[in-house]
Amino acid sequence: VVSTDSEAYAKIAVEYGAEIPFLRSEHLSGDNVATNDVIIDLLAKLKENAVEFDRLMILQPTSPLRTSEDIRKAIELFDKKNANAVVSLCEVDHSPIYTGQVPEDLRIDGFIKKAISYRRQELPRYYRLNGAIYLIKIDYFLKYQDYYKEKCFAYLMEKERSIDIDDEIDFIFAEVLMKKGEHMMFEPRLRKNQPSRPKAFISNKEKLEVIVLGCDPSSTNQKIIFETVFDIGNPMYEDDFRRNPYFRDIMLNLICIFEEDNPVNFDEVFETEKTYDRIYVQNLCPDYLEKCTGYYKSKWSKWIKNDSSGAGYVRTLKTELDNLDPDRKLPVLLTSSYLLEALVDRRKIKGRDLKFRSYYQGYRGFIDKEENDLERVLIPFSRNRQAGYMLESEDNKKYCERIKNYLRNNRR
Repeated sequence: VVSTDSEAYAKIAVEYGAEIPFLRSEHLSGDNVATNDVIIDLLAKLKENAVEFDRLMILQPTSPLRTSEDIRKAIELFDKKNANAVVSLCEVDHSPIYTGQVPEDLRIDGFIKKAISYRRQELPRYYRLNGAIYLIKIDYFLKYQDYYKEKCFAYLMEKERSIDIDDEIDFIFAEVLMKKGEHMMFEPRLRKNQPSRPKAFISNKEKLEVIVLGCDPSSTNQKIIFETVFDIGNPMYEDDFRRNPYFRDIMLNLICIFEEDNPVNFDEVFETEKTYDRIYVQNLCPDYLEKCTGYYKSKWSKWIKNDSSGAGYVRTLKTELDNLDPDRKLPVLLTSSYLLEALVDRRKIKGRDLKFRSYYQGYRGFIDKEENDLERVLIPFSRNRQAGYMLESEDNKKYCERIKNYLRNNRR
């Protein structure tokens, strides 16, 4: 239901699927009218027409970057907590510790009440109302006309989706984000008319040495559908892995860690069956998305880690791998840094960055079982050879040897 006193706005709302049972009363129109008064009037008129509900969600048009996923998750939180109200918040841009009032003479002696010696990372986190979502039980609202009386919970949103348009600058900023940075704002969405999931690749269960993990089967070409993860085994490649654009670079790096010769002469390596026998290949998200992983960037990682889809991808993969390897001896090779962000428990790796280059250059050890959600050793293993992640190169020679040594010392 859209509440407005404008027939023109009402017409637009109806065209987009909203209901306008009546226009707002004239005395409730204008800039100085309280939202609560509008809501009370709306509920009373609905009741007069024998329409009643047990809960109310207020979605203000000044928060255009709020997503349907935000709405769904706010409702889930409301039900989970058996809440009287749920209100959306976001983290403040600047800590209020550094704020204060300024008198008319502009003198600010003692502006900061106590000496601040915190680094920015050590400051306590503060949050503000962002105006995007208010969800409340109607009987509670009518009784108190207050969201925060008791059993009110915060639904936390990212700052980039928390634009609350109050002036022209806010409007321009929202336009910029919507036009130029969709991948920054919106979480991944599953492709409509979802194709069948690609099958995991396995050739010889008894000879397995590693698990190779990809992100998802999506690509920039929405018409491409894989029968097997990374399109492995497609007859069109005529048994030459170098013709497979999706797995070729991963395969070249796999050969480096499995072949004893160093450097590897790829022109002489044709027995790829030996490599295929030693790998189990799967995606963390087996479903197709509307865009490729790189479009969403770090949003993809947060979407997976927070289980925003409700599909439980991490939990499902963990069960799948435990059925394959109950002792959890097989390490997982992560072909993308997005996987690292999605799986690592940041609370247990405090102070460590998650850049692949830090691992390749030896600044970081592999990710231990206790530090990630799969509870297996994770090894960064980028598929992006064009960015300097070729394991046969001199720069990555030591890292390649570290992986080899790990595999030698931890065979099943």
